[in-house]
Amino acid sequence: MKTGLVLEGGGLRGAYTAGALSWFKDEGIEFDYSAGISSGAHHLANSIAGDSAYLEKVAVDLASNHLRTGFKTFLKEGQIVGYKHLVDYALKQLAPLNFEKLRAYPKSAEIGVYDLEAGRTVWIPVQELDEDYKYLLAASLIPIAGKKVEIDGRLYADAGAEHMIPIKRSLEMGVDKHLVITTKPQDYVRPETGWPTNFLLAIFYRTYKTFRNLVKNRKSIYYEQKTLINELVKNKQALELYPSKTFDIGRFGGDHTQLKDLFDTGYMDCENRRAEIYAFLEIEKVSK
Repeated sequence: MKTGLVLEGGGLRGAYTAGALSWFKDEGIEFDYSAGISSGAHHLANSIAGDSAYLEKVAVDLASNHLRTGFKTFLKEGQIVGYKHLVDYALKQLAPLNFEKLRAYPKSAEIGVYDLEAGRTVWIPVQELDEDYKYLLAASLIPIAGKKVEIDGRLYADAGAEHMIPIKRSLEMGVDKHLVITTKPQDYVRPETGWPTNFLLAIFYRTYKTFRNLVKNRKSIYYEQKTLINELVKNKQALELYPSKTFDIGRFGGDHTQLKDLFDTGYMDCENRRAEIYAFLEIEKVSK
């Protein structure tokens, strides 16, 4: 049986994912294959390269204190979200990834980035992530919030436009049982992409029609992937973990207290579903 870990994005809401991954770290549970999108890509790398304390530091402490947004950030960096500050200072100096551990990781794990010129998602093994964080930056690049990321002469952005929850990739990789961690409660209703977003995309991504269409159709893509997950859950081929309560946290809005609560909820949701998780993964141990 091949097990897979599937991680949705969600910006700061990824603190929930980090909390859940922290529980899996503490339990010593690993997966044969893992796929992460957007913030899920970051926390996948963080969980492989670091311990539970590192996951919390990045998802709660750094996210609440060093994420810059707004007009001042635009004047300083030329983009609405301060990705440069987040990478060059918060990540590289305050909490650098252990790339040696990433390189030595013996299992298969990938993050998705969108190749704008090719018009498709490409999957980068965590063992090949660059120490300038370019692939991780591209993975989390909200299209109208930051600049396109150039890597080896090609331009990349967040693959969440095509794979909000990378369940299809997990299926492509031959996974039999998928542990899916999503960052929204079950009663979440995804809205249509608004006209301001479509207008800005038409300006900044005018030559990338395929990408624009994906963003425009994010609602239908999201529900297609959720429907697939629901069907897999029904057939006992997937188990979905999701926030047990609603949080007033957006992609870029959340203080330390809110993010810590979200992180702790991710951890405790796993603990409360301990027996279910162990049974699904066919692991005998069910208690500490």
